[in-house]
Amino acid sequence: MEPWVELGYKIVDEIERGAGLVVVFAPTGFGKTMSSPYLLEEALRRGLATRLIHVVPNRALLREIYSGKFRELGEKLGLNVAYQSMDRIPGALKSPYFLSDLIVTTLESFLLNIYKFPPVEVVKVAEGRSQGHYYPSIAALLTSIVVLDEAHIYVGEYEDRYADLVISAIKALAELKVPVVLETATISIKLLRGIAGSVTSNTSILYVCPEGVECPQLERLKMLKEFGSNVNQVPLASNTTSVKWATRIANSYNEAVREAREMCREKVVLFITNTVDKAVETYKMLKDDCSSTLIHSRLKEGDKVKALSKVADIKNEGRGLIVASPIVEVGVDIDADVLVSEIAPVENIVQRAGRLCRDLRRRGGGCDAQVVLFSGDSGFYNETTTSKTFDELMRIGNLEWRALWNTSNGVTYAEILDSVYQSLDIGKPLPYQIFENIVKNDIRPLMVSERELEPLSVLEEFKSLSLVKILVGSENSDLDEEYVLMDLSQLKYFEKNMRCLERSEEGSVRVALVTRKGGSMHVKSNVYSTVLAKALEEGRFRLRTLRQLGDELFKSLDEEEYLIDYFLVARRECYKEGLGIYVE
Repeated sequence: MEPWVELGYKIVDEIERGAGLVVVFAPTGFGKTMSSPYLLEEALRRGLATRLIHVVPNRALLREIYSGKFRELGEKLGLNVAYQSMDRIPGALKSPYFLSDLIVTTLESFLLNIYKFPPVEVVKVAEGRSQGHYYPSIAALLTSIVVLDEAHIYVGEYEDRYADLVISAIKALAELKVPVVLETATISIKLLRGIAGSVTSNTSILYVCPEGVECPQLERLKMLKEFGSNVNQVPLASNTTSVKWATRIANSYNEAVREAREMCREKVVLFITNTVDKAVETYKMLKDDCSSTLIHSRLKEGDKVKALSKVADIKNEGRGLIVASPIVEVGVDIDADVLVSEIAPVENIVQRAGRLCRDLRRRGGGCDAQVVLFSGDSGFYNETTTSKTFDELMRIGNLEWRALWNTSNGVTYAEILDSVYQSLDIGKPLPYQIFENIVKNDIRPLMVSERELEPLSVLEEFKSLSLVKILVGSENSDLDEEYVLMDLSQLKYFEKNMRCLERSEEGSVRVALVTRKGGSMHVKSNVYSTVLAKALEEGRFRLRTLRQLGDELFKSLDEEEYLIDYFLVARRECYKEGLGIYVE
């Protein structure tokens, strides 16, 4: 039996014993994601749930899991497998109300549904044109098992505005007797105690640790009185020790660049910086030295496809250079030999190191992995966390970057993880009570008057409502390949530094509308929006702004013409082919 199958059965055992929250610690590369289909199959057999909702942090990881793992396996197990995200996968089954057996969904869509804003209707709800049909998705949630994959990304110590929404949802679901499974390789004990302490139902911990090895984090968990007998060692086989790690810290960024230049001629080198602008700068310095590609979030969709195709070519060639921003930490299929990385919080370095030596079968069962770290810009990461990580790396030296136990390679990364966060004041505010009440009770936040709602609007917490599509290519080409998806706060920065968007003399933003009339699609490109210009000044959408935008754009439509989508039009010099949008 494969270890992830057995892990799925063990999770079901804990749920049947009454655990409302099951926390699974397993090393990167273990295959914990693959436990979900078997978990559901066994839960259905025992009558514990009717479906499983597998939540992932982003669309890239969703596509990898749905298309590459769950769809085929689900068919073999007799499960109806679907996905839900704010985009479309051609030829795939979409389930916006979570009504299939096994659903892979992004965190954004999961939270929208759980807070009673169906993703397919969220714009109508925000604009006040509908209250949304949220009962089907709530009914589905109440009869499901919820698995939060890569949980550290959205409940982390210094995570963004979603952390409060997620923790509130976990609390509410536990009280509603909906089992929640957190799967992680990098949650510190300090954060786990905070989450488990807020849940009224039993918490069970499953910790993957083979027999006869030292798992220091597991031993510390066993000593905590709030967990005690609910901490279970799972002695499953793992191939993580087949990787031999060598870690060192370069003296400077320039030294790291020189090493990457030398190694990429013989090995696959993954070079990750903490910011997009630094990634572009690095790529421009190294792109002519070996077969190379650049991946980051501010590439247009067509260039992302080309970059991912080049990643596959480099993997097949067995040598080359992949320069990237942190976007590749999850959801991008990379199998490199060497990681050259800017110092980041320890959990992010663990994820980056997880891109090394992934396909051990192709490598004959073993692999030598090199990690070269250099100090630089902390980017959007917390400077104190990054600094503490650097200090701990200097103190410990060589690390075991994949296993949760100490090996002959070095001390497990879990030692640094707990050490870094133990002495830090996390400073997370308590989850808003209104968030929890919305999940547990039959109330809708938008039914509160806008004046009462303004200080604490749940819907305004969602990133998708601040995301806009920037058209960087021709309006006569395939628009789905010619746009960059960007948060308004990011776009505000670029407008300040390089005046990226086309505007009228009065300052209104030029917009391209995709419309349908009489069964055919049209593009209207000479529309200007004052509402978008004002939203850009603020760096986010308010509910009233969305309603005003809807009214403004609909005035540009002809009779019997329907709005499908809209794009903000960028000046051509704003985007560099293959490099994206960046500030030089």
